Amino acid sequence: MVTGIISATACPNNGLTIGFFLLGCTALAVHVWVQRQPTECHYAWRWLFGLSAFLLFATIGRIACEWEQLSKTITLSSQFGSQPFDTLIKQLRDTLGGHLGRYTEGDTQALLRALLLGDKSGLSFVQRNCFREAGCAHILAVSGLHVGIVFAALRALCRRPAASLVGRLLQASLQLGGLWTYALLCGMPPSVVRSALMFSVIALSHSLQQHANTCNSVFFSAFMLLLYRPSYLYDIGFQLSYTAVIGILAFARPFQQLLEPATWIGRQIWALESVSLAAQLATAPLCLHYFKSFPIYFPLSNLIAVPAATGFVYLGIGLLAAGLWPPVGQVIGWLLDTGYHIFFGLLSGISRFPYATLHIGHFDWIDACWLALLLTSALLCLLHTHKLRWLYLHLGTLCTVLTVNLAGDLVLLLHG
Repeated sequence: MVTGIISATACPNNGLTIGFFLLGCTALAVHVWVQRQPTECHYAWRWLFGLSAFLLFATIGRIACEWEQLSKTITLSSQFGSQPFDTLIKQLRDTLGGHLGRYTEGDTQALLRALLLGDKSGLSFVQRNCFREAGCAHILAVSGLHVGIVFAALRALCRRPAASLVGRLLQASLQLGGLWTYALLCGMPPSVVRSALMFSVIALSHSLQQHANTCNSVFFSAFMLLLYRPSYLYDIGFQLSYTAVIGILAFARPFQQLLEPATWIGRQIWALESVSLAAQLATAPLCLHYFKSFPIYFPLSNLIAVPAATGFVYLGIGLLAAGLWPPVGQVIGWLLDTGYHIFFGLLSGISRFPYATLHIGHFDWIDACWLALLLTSALLCLLHTHKLRWLYLHLGTLCTVLTVNLAGDLVLLLHG
């Protein structure tokens, strides 16, 4: 799918689409024919099935790109239906934002609107810069963390699963309704749609009493998003969101197994740090490429920011629910304002640490790919110390990176 989108962007030729489709069908037909032959070497021909699947999905990616380009030329649909719905969503967001500001101060309200509604327009430059320098700007963008908190709250409302299939499906429908309503309120960015799709698969699988494979859910959501809008592949939010999730799935548990704290609190802290390390290291090449900076003290700031963001989201939901009763709203508003001042004070202190952020001048796509390859091999070597092949992989990757960089410098020196 990704290959088809990239090829359609680099070489917009409809003939390639037909070629991909015919080659894929041919490979699939040969694979089926080989499977029917009385031979014991069927497993050696499985690459045909992989090739056919690759070519057919690449065809789907190219067709999706062509369909998106075609849909951009059709402007009639934009004149009907969508504008009143968008206006309704905007009015609802403004109403909820007004309820949040009824019992909270301006800075607290701006943070709550960003965390709950995905509206960062009220955040000041000081707030944005503090979060960015401290290394926790990701909590300001509604993503899997925020959608997961909302999904956990919806799951808590249906704590006891129904005995019948109809009852479980009804519970799942209520959860999905709340989940996608929240996604609409946030404006349906790629990171929120990705999380909503993943949690929708989990909710449906639980209602059917089936096990939900997390990796399959991640790639299913990516496939559906790219099928709907292939240009998401070049969206920064899409790239950062999926890179972070894949990093967490690949490295968070191995990181967690490196240490085994004796206390329960220690285990929870290390589990949080493991997720933070996996996500931040996975997105490091993209952050350096797009933003030309990388936070140094992100383990400390995320240890504060993630629990604080969770508390703000739950208290914000409670403020929206209890806003009709002024005494309760005033108490929750005071808790939110006090918590915000403490939270922002801690982040401001971290952002003023020496060398809080690493700034670089130039970091292109080739540098990002080399760094991603180097980090992956280094993490595999660190997390699988008992297997020498990972050490060989890391040493080979390091030698390759150094050789290519030295060759590039030599070429520049000779031609300079």
